[in-house]
Amino acid sequence: MLKTITLVFLLFLSCFAFSQNIPVQEASHTIKRSEKQTYYFTLKKGYGLKAVLMQKGIAVDVSIYKVNDTTLIKFFDSNDFIGPLPIFFESSASGKYQLIVRGQPVSINPVAGDYTIKQEAILSPVDIVKLNQEKQKEKDDFLKWLTDNSHPIQSVDAGSDMADLQPLKTILKDVQVVGLGEATHGTSEFARVKHRILEFLVKEMGYKTFFIEAPMNICREINNYVLYGKGDLDTVTVRANSLVMRVQEVKDMIKWMYDYNKTQSADKKATFLGFDPTYEIYGWKELKQFYNKVDTSKLALLDTLKKRGFQISQLTNKTDSVSQKKFKALYPSYYLDCSSVLKDIVMNEGRYKYLAGSEIYEKSLQDIKQVIEAAEVYKNENYNSNMRDYYMTENVMNYLQNAEPGTKVILWAHNGHMAKFTNQYFTPMGYRLGQLLKDKYYSFGFEFYSGDFLTYNIDLNRLWSVMSVGIPPEGSLSSYLNKTGKENLFIDFRNTSSKSIKLFAKDWDIHNLEASYSVKNSAFGQIKLDRYDGLIYIKKSTATKNLNLYVHYSLD
Repeated sequence: MLKTITLVFLLFLSCFAFSQNIPVQEASHTIKRSEKQTYYFTLKKGYGLKAVLMQKGIAVDVSIYKVNDTTLIKFFDSNDFIGPLPIFFESSASGKYQLIVRGQPVSINPVAGDYTIKQEAILSPVDIVKLNQEKQKEKDDFLKWLTDNSHPIQSVDAGSDMADLQPLKTILKDVQVVGLGEATHGTSEFARVKHRILEFLVKEMGYKTFFIEAPMNICREINNYVLYGKGDLDTVTVRANSLVMRVQEVKDMIKWMYDYNKTQSADKKATFLGFDPTYEIYGWKELKQFYNKVDTSKLALLDTLKKRGFQISQLTNKTDSVSQKKFKALYPSYYLDCSSVLKDIVMNEGRYKYLAGSEIYEKSLQDIKQVIEAAEVYKNENYNSNMRDYYMTENVMNYLQNAEPGTKVILWAHNGHMAKFTNQYFTPMGYRLGQLLKDKYYSFGFEFYSGDFLTYNIDLNRLWSVMSVGIPPEGSLSSYLNKTGKENLFIDFRNTSSKSIKLFAKDWDIHNLEASYSVKNSAFGQIKLDRYDGLIYIKKSTATKNLNLYVHYSLD
């Protein structure tokens, strides 16, 4: 009985510890994912609370309610695990309020982490008027900066006059790798303006290599078409089971590259490559063709690995105990056997190159490396975005090291892969490339105002659905970009002075719509603008045109 009373008392103390007034001095607490901790404060009507919450290893959000009222009054959100979350609240009625801190429930968030919170000031109505005037000036300064430094894009379509893109010659003068992001994978205008920029960079700035967020062995087939006319346009376009690839806009770009290359000498032709380490059965077909030439005793093992790899790919990200048990039973031997194939190819390089030829040897080496890269991405049963971006970087850098000196490269991927930031949980390709290539890497983020996009509709559980987002909230980045009066634009952050523009450094709401979306989820993420070297803005998003064609792979 005494133990029970003691436990209840300790639980009461624990609850009491997180039901207190907001401290004036900085106070530190630990919070778990999805846990809620409550603070109280009292305000007169017209007065304001200014506080700051510093995240130290866990992303949180903050909600403000009137005591004994379930109506949400104010919400503050952050996507960062580390850094400040500013809180400002102006009272419309005198009374007692509660501020609830919650560890965000998303799986990428740590199980637990620390934060500190402190009350910076209670502002009088006079203070609030002054603060609002200062904030309005900051908004006006930022809008003027955007307007003055942005370049209008006259057309998103390839084949248009390129006068409006000429500033890129100065912006990208010494850049070797240009990253073109996207806020959605299914916006037609993003794909079309990338096609147009590709045409400009190839024709006028000497860029020859194009990489897309897709498997390298699939894109190798597309590359054979654009370089040599092997295969046909329909087949190579739909070969990849990819939202990014199987659309009319990409098909048009592939056709342009093919037509362009027909007029060029071999050293000036544009190439179409992929860098994404994803599981694809097609790579095993090439490996079998290779081993038919160098060592037929390995063919049975390749067939086994192909089937086992497909089984594993179907089990990843499944949380039920049966699937996890199957994964744990299959994965270790699969990984070891795949590694043995890689070792065999590397250790027999001389003989295998003699028997199969250098070109086939290098393709087969890439194929088995991609198999192992994909296995690394999923080795803990769940998708590891950090490992994926690590190998994306490796595949691009490996290409650069084996290409002719001075080769210039264009990358196409989601904004998240292009960004230059790192934290303890995720380091995107953009940051890694920036660390390696320094100013020779230039990253464009992409944003839009509103409209439709093609995506995987989580709510309907079906692929290739057109979904929509409406007018963005006031204060989001796209709301400011819309106020410039320019329908479509690009802006260079690297070569323009932004230090005096206070709002440039804030965390901005920017559309973050990946390969899938639910209307229950926010369409926005938060990011600092200095994570990109520049930005491309398209006002109206329309959905990419799904080709509705499928290639069915056989394991046999």
